[in-house]
Amino acid sequence: MSEIRLVDRDYEIFREIERWRVALGRHLEELAGFTGLKACQRRLKKLKEAGYLERKRILFGKRGFTA
Repeated sequence: MSEIRLVDRDYEIFREIERWRVALGRHLEELAGFTGLKACQRRLKKLKEAGYLERKRILFGKRGFTA
């Protein structure tokens, strides 16, 4: 498990995932205020590698993030 510093945007991601139970990267891009999808995907990957998020196939075969 790698160590990363959590910022306010990460907590916003966690709140949205808790609120909706599952979210796609393109949804979190808008909800957490990222400037682009690529930046959002990079941050989600770091959070997943650090063990904060999981990816599961829940929404019609698409991989969404869960906490």
